[in-house]
Amino acid sequence: MAQVLVPIIGKMKNENYSEPGVALKVRELKPAAGNKYHCTLTDSVDDVKGIVTSQLAELVTSGQMQVGSIIQLQAYTLNKISEELVAFLTSVEILQTPDIKSEIKTEEGAGAGEARAKDASATPSSKTGSAADREMKENRGINNTPCPTPPPSEEGKAKFAKTPSNMTPGA
Repeated sequence: MAQVLVPIIGKMKNENYSEPGVALKVRELKPAAGNKYHCTLTDSVDDVKGIVTSQLAELVTSGQMQVGSIIQLQAYTLNKISEELVAFLTSVEILQTPDIKSEIKTEEGAGAGEARAKDASATPSSKTGSAADREMKENRGINNTPCPTPPPSEEGKAKFAKTPSNMTPGA
């Protein structure tokens, strides 16, 4: 069942609202120093920056928390850093994980999501590069054939003629 998000980030930003139970979607997730992750969370109306603390890093490396996941904030702290609100996540519940796994690169190189992406690319039905691009364009009715250039109008011909018809060269 799809999780419905309630617009709450505006209230968090304006009133320093920090009640537990807020459900948000992970829109961005990037590794940071010290076994932490930077994230962007959305309520489908507004966004807030976040830090996934090291105590929750296992959720990211295991693939439970990824881009597209719906999480419920159980415990978090809101701080203003450089005039921007940042939520430090210390306890979350994963409510929903997307069907497609995202790629998260860790400091060691490849995370669990990248390994799954490599496995998926090994299937014979997967397409990459220009073949996939062509298929997408064909499915949308787009092709790269140039459109014919319409002939210029009589007015256009006269406007761009090198010698006006009512003048003789050298006059």
